[in-house]
Formats: sequence, structure tokens, C-alpha cells
Amino acid sequence: MDKFLIINWGLIGDVISSTPLFEEIKSSFKDTHLTVITKPYSYPILQYNPYIDKIHILPKKEYIYEKILNRFSLFTFYKELLFCKYDYCIDLIGNTRSAFLSLLSKAKLKIGLYKKKHLRNIIYDKFVFLHNLSPHLSSKINEFLKTLNIKSRNLYPRIYLREEEIQRVKRLFSDVSDKRLKIGIFPGAGWHAKMWPLFYFRNIVDKFESPEIEFYLLLGPRESKEFVISCKGLFPDITLIENIDLRETVAFIKQLDLLITNDTGPLHISRAVNTPVIGLFGPTCPDVVELDKDSVGISGYYNCPYLDRKKGDINPCLNTFCKDPQCIKSITVAEVENALRIFISKMGG
Repeated sequence: MDKFLIINWGLIGDVISSTPLFEEIKSSFKDTHLTVITKPYSYPILQYNPYIDKIHILPKKEYIYEKILNRFSLFTFYKELLFCKYDYCIDLIGNTRSAFLSLLSKAKLKIGLYKKKHLRNIIYDKFVFLHNLSPHLSSKINEFLKTLNIKSRNLYPRIYLREEEIQRVKRLFSDVSDKRLKIGIFPGAGWHAKMWPLFYFRNIVDKFESPEIEFYLLLGPRESKEFVISCKGLFPDITLIENIDLRETVAFIKQLDLLITNDTGPLHISRAVNTPVIGLFGPTCPDVVELDKDSVGISGYYNCPYLDRKKGDINPCLNTFCKDPQCIKSITVAEVENALRIFISKMGG
């Protein structure tokens, strides 16, 4: 039996994009046991994945050197890392903490990200070189597969839901006719620079107010109180979905016919559960996500006043901390309206 240890945490989009790795390994190695080390906020994405045999949760914001033994029992921790005799360790993170875990694994083959002038490079036996990566989120996974001599066949992300989770969320739609289009709106984002103006979303709802369409406003758990109040005041006439956990959010998005969202976690969730999406991109680029044919990515980065076109600044700045994000603000209501009308026409509306 080949024993794999995969160190995997990060932003929701990064964790979701890594899910094909597990299936590819299981398909290419006949007899494998696959263990993943992740963090609490990433765990719901990986939970119930049929290609993962065991998941260890590493507490966020804890220093490995000082506190790891307080978080895991000696028996569990040393059994899995020191005495499990892993054959392969794949470090998808490439920081000091993940490198330390790679070292503890004592795996026969340790694979990690190569970064210049980092002492942790000596820990790994094989590397994925950052300069080989394309902007696509799936590029890193493809490069790791190459180090294992695996030719990738399916790099489409997946989140696996249980039937009871789906049925529980379906109750939210009990009063809605199956003939009505269920369109979700997620106006939040991790950074202000990624947020399309809230009243633009309101304009979209007003333009498409119809008995054939049911809108839902989805709010994440990390939204500020001021933002939540603004949303409730601006959208008193549509169903508000809040205070649900990440698994319930995934199940909810799966039931939608379409999600309109900024470039944030729910956009990546939509792709993983096959829900079409209209994604709004400011300082980032739609090409990174590789949206499917039924989805649309609308970008405004080319309207950024801080890019110097004469010097060849033609790519998104990726400055998610910009105080004046003209890029996301430059996406017009008309652009989103047009994309939504095209989607509705495809659905026969």
C-alpha cells in the first residue's frame, strides 16, 4: 500500500481547485491510503470526499513548534506523522509550517514548492517550480501530478454533499415553483477591492423583477454588521439567506439555477457543484478560474487608472487592498444585465 500525506489549506478557491489531485492519485495508484492535513476553515470543503481516507485538522494561527503537541495527542500525532511511514508527502502550501510537517512525515519522497533563497528547499526531494505555473488555479495541481508521473485526466473540482444536506437546504425552496428561475446574489468578498457596488446589485434585481424569477440574497459569516444592515435595508423584498455554515452554503448554491457573485469563495463553490455563475472581477482575472461554458466572467481591470499602458501594464494588478478600486466599479449594470438576459434566454425564459 502506498501511503500519501497531502498538506493542503489556503483560501477556499485554492482548496477547491486542489480536489482533483485526490482522485487522480487514487486512480493512478492501485492501493493507496491518502491522509490530508488541513485547517478548520478548509475542512468542510474536503469533508466526505470519497478519495480521502483521513483528515487531520491543524488549528489556525498556532505555531507548530510551540503548540502542536497541545493540539494533538502524542499518540495520534506521532503515529500519523512520525511512525506512519508515508511513502509520499505533497506540500501544496510551501511555507515554514507546512515544510515542518513535511519533515516530520519522514516520507520517502517529499514534494514541495521551490522558492528561491529558502532553507526549507532542502527538505524536499522533488519540486514544483513557481515559474512553470500558469495563472490558472489548476496549474499547480497539474505540476504536482507531473512530479508523480501522472498524466492528468480530470482537473475539474468537486465538493461532495450528502443527501441529507441537500434535502435540508431544499426546504428553503419549498414555496417556490420549480418553473421559476432561482437566482442567487452574493455581494460580499474578502476584500473591499473585489466588491461590486451594492446598489448595482439592487439595479439588477429591479430590472428583472418577474413572477418567473426568484432572487435570493446570500450573506457570508464574515460580513461586517454595517454591510449586513445595508444589505437588509437595500433588499427588503427578496429572501435573505444568512447564518448558514459552509456545507449548507454549498448545498444552497447547488440548488440555484444561477449565482451572481464577486470573485470570492461562492464563485469557486458554484463551479464545484455545477451551478452557472456570472462572476464579477476587479483586480483579478476570470481566466484564473476557468469558468465553464454556461458561466460568464466580467472583468473591469482594463479600466484601472493606475495601470500604465505605455509601460506595458496590461494584466490585472491583483491589488486586493486597493483603496479606490475603479476596476470593479467600472463594470456596468448593463454588462451584467446583458449576461443575465442571455442566460435566461438559454433557459427558455
